[in-house]
Amino acid sequence: MSGISKRWRLRAAVVAAALALSAAAYTLAGFWLVPRLIEDQVPKLGQTVLARQASVGAVSFNPYTLRLVAHKLRLSEADGAPLLAIDRLALELQWRSLIRRAWSFAQIRITAPSVNLAIAPDGKFNLAELFSRFAGRPQSPAGSALPRLDIERLVLEQGRLELHDRRAGYADTLFPIDFSLTRFSTLPDQNGDYVLSAESAHGGKLHWKGEASLNPIRGSGVLSLDAVPLADLTAYLKPYTRASLAAGKLAATLPYRFSYAGGKLAASINGAGMAVRGLALKSGAQTPFKLARLDFSDGSFDLSSRHIGFGRVSAEGGQVQITRDRQGRLNLLALLPRSGGTAPAGGAAAPWTVAAKRVELNRFGAAVEDQASGLKVQVRDLALKLDGASSDLARPVGFTASLGLQEGGRLSAAGKLVPASDALTAELRVQQLALAPLQPLLGRFVKLKIAGGSLSAQGQLSVAAGGTKPARLRYVGAFGVAALALDEEDGKRFASWKKLSAERITASLAPDRLTIPELTVLEPKAILIIEQDRSFNAARLLVRPAGGTKPAPAAAAATAANEAFPVRIGRLRFLNADLDFTDRSLTPSFTAKIYALNGVVTGLSSKRNARSQIQLDGRVGKFGLARIRGGLNPFSPRDNTDVGVVFKNIDMVPTTPYAMKFAGYKIDAGKLSLDLRYRVKNGQLAGANQIVIDNLTLGERVASPDAWNLPLQLAIAILKDSSGRIDLNLPVTGDLNDPQFSYGAVIWKAIGNVLTKIVSAPFRALGQLLGFSGEQLASIDFDPGSDRLLPPELEKLQHVAQILSRRAQLKLSVPGQYSEAADGAALRARAVRVAVAHRAGIKLAAGEEDPGLLDLAGRAVRGALRSALRSLYVERFGAAALDQQKKAAEAGAPDLPLLKRAGRLMTGEPQVADLGPFYRKLLERLDQSQPLPADALTRLGAARAAAIVAALKAAGVAPERALAAAPENLGAGLVRPVPLKLELLTR
Repeated sequence: MSGISKRWRLRAAVVAAALALSAAAYTLAGFWLVPRLIEDQVPKLGQTVLARQASVGAVSFNPYTLRLVAHKLRLSEADGAPLLAIDRLALELQWRSLIRRAWSFAQIRITAPSVNLAIAPDGKFNLAELFSRFAGRPQSPAGSALPRLDIERLVLEQGRLELHDRRAGYADTLFPIDFSLTRFSTLPDQNGDYVLSAESAHGGKLHWKGEASLNPIRGSGVLSLDAVPLADLTAYLKPYTRASLAAGKLAATLPYRFSYAGGKLAASINGAGMAVRGLALKSGAQTPFKLARLDFSDGSFDLSSRHIGFGRVSAEGGQVQITRDRQGRLNLLALLPRSGGTAPAGGAAAPWTVAAKRVELNRFGAAVEDQASGLKVQVRDLALKLDGASSDLARPVGFTASLGLQEGGRLSAAGKLVPASDALTAELRVQQLALAPLQPLLGRFVKLKIAGGSLSAQGQLSVAAGGTKPARLRYVGAFGVAALALDEEDGKRFASWKKLSAERITASLAPDRLTIPELTVLEPKAILIIEQDRSFNAARLLVRPAGGTKPAPAAAAATAANEAFPVRIGRLRFLNADLDFTDRSLTPSFTAKIYALNGVVTGLSSKRNARSQIQLDGRVGKFGLARIRGGLNPFSPRDNTDVGVVFKNIDMVPTTPYAMKFAGYKIDAGKLSLDLRYRVKNGQLAGANQIVIDNLTLGERVASPDAWNLPLQLAIAILKDSSGRIDLNLPVTGDLNDPQFSYGAVIWKAIGNVLTKIVSAPFRALGQLLGFSGEQLASIDFDPGSDRLLPPELEKLQHVAQILSRRAQLKLSVPGQYSEAADGAALRARAVRVAVAHRAGIKLAAGEEDPGLLDLAGRAVRGALRSALRSLYVERFGAAALDQQKKAAEAGAPDLPLLKRAGRLMTGEPQVADLGPFYRKLLERLDQSQPLPADALTRLGAARAAAIVAALKAAGVAPERALAAAPENLGAGLVRPVPLKLELLTR
């Protein structure tokens, strides 16, 4: 028994010694060998496995608690660049690892880890290259199965992540990073919970919480970001946009799930939310976009279906600068993603799709500027809602939008849009949209300033896709422009209206067309001015293009006809229109006003063969009437125009400037009525102007270089009827195609022609006015030397009396006219006849002044008359002169018979058969030398004038209206009869 006992004791001692030795060896290996081995192998493994520089500081290991602590772990690139560093690593391995055949850790604690993530300029990622070293190692016989690992708790504290993206130009530091992982395992169906938090040196926090499984690979959790600055992410936008993030902070919540099986990664996000505050995009020196708030909720992401979705996206407080430069480029293009390079190959993955159930924008503002036109507007309170927006551009998007302008007015729209084709249907409403911002556009064409006015409209706007052709645009609805006011550059009002409106208009592009059933203009006011150079103010206000050659009129007209936008206005209605007319070419200037012009123009159309009908009525001055009737094409008035214009009861006193310029008189009183008819065919004017003037009274005469040199008072007196009315019919013609054509000049020329004809032949004009021939009324004929009125002349005087009775403003001047030649010869011949008759013993009857012809051949008296004639001749010229006449008569005469010769000798007459020539010679010389009293001719003229005046008085003419004038010599030759010219005068 003792032997056995000894053996057992020996065996026990051996076992104890072995155990002690083993324990000592285990203790020595655990406390000393393992740390040394780790310290020795880490650099080698880094070099051989990772091709990197690895080092470790002090290492301790407790073989009984299986706790390993390593200090100063370092992993660097081959060139010494830092990659990974851990200040302290503590591992607590569990003994159950032996039972579970898995590495089981009670805790792994990593203190102050530091990771350097670097992306080289060529895009190489340092960690990716590190991982590729593992991918290139030979697989173990077990294949690619994950190592069996079970970690009850993994803690990372005071971590630091250094990011240097030299390709994008971005750098950041995340510190501190705290991470905890509970129940992490690679054993089948074992899930682990983890929590990660980190703060960026630039600001912002990250919180990550979830669970994950490595066998199979799957996980879920929530990633939260708070106050992440966006400005530093600009570097990553460079490949996609020219804009940069100037400001903004991001907060997001991303609930995710992922799994990896069969070589495929599945990842999704559901119920995500994001909020951006104070976003600002910068482009160059400008900040074209600012946003106070941007949110989205119910966000989703699915890697398998390549789809991103949003339940609701909302933005608020945005400010946008939209600028179009002179070359037509928009600054917002810099904010859009840049176009990619070459198209992906045919086997490329399907494109991503993005969709949002609702997108809302509220309280947006925009500064819009078009540098080419100078147009500037400030948009405020912009609101937009989109339903069903997506990257599928062929899918309709419902929208409602509204905005206001700082300059005044609001615009709203609701409808659907197909982005791919630009097809659009929308209910549009414009409320009192200010027109003042359109001033730069107006200033390109006319020198006018928009001093007021607003646009309102309500209707349906539609745009239909045109494919390769221009898109078809159409608007149907109401339209109105209220309180429009246009001023000239000096601030004076040019035109205005209270309202222009149409209950329905149809406007379209492709085809181009504007149709308005009825357009109403309420209280329009316009100013028409003829400047001192006789140009119109409207023409002066046109902006002439700089440089270039003005096209020929024909070419320009053809171009305009071909390019005209088709316009049709069924009915244009004017209500209470006013027109101010001023003619500054006159001194003083002339001003007239047409008030309360009402009426319609129907059938307005830009078609060349169209014809519009006009019916307008207005008031001129206080009691005058203006009326326009007829038809024309206002877009081509020279082709076919037939318009009548009537003015009635127009006060002529305001027209004094015209009377001063063209007539040389002021107007003291008078009423004017015009019935004007204009017919234009192919540019040829044929007009008729009926002019009626009542009770015209001329005032004082004024000097005017343009005045007619006419006795205007007389012309007016002739034209006035017994009621004081002047009624003229003035036909006018002209060629409107003639550049020198002036309608005003044509009218005044026609008036001048009429007045010239009147004053040059007043009696003829009066005869025409009174219905009889007045061609011969201008003079009363007398026999030479006589003051006796002949019967035909008495008839003339009867007509003159009628004229005076119908023209109370006229009077007659009857000059005592005589012809010194004709009347003097007649009076001398009569005096000789009286002397011969007296010598011959012939007695005249009482009151008889002329014995008549001397019958020197008559048998009864010829001896006495011949003797008396010879006696008078001898008395005046002497016997020798008579003998000389006898010898002259006998010279060359044939001899007479003896008996006749004796008879001639006894009577003292020449020895010729025919005594007629002899006595005619005596009588001719006596007539020529017969003396007359000094006042014989003037008394004859006065007697004639008295005879005419007496005849007119006998016909009922008042004495003061037919006055004899002083005698005067007509200066004419031997006229027969002698005309006495009557002269009409104004009373």
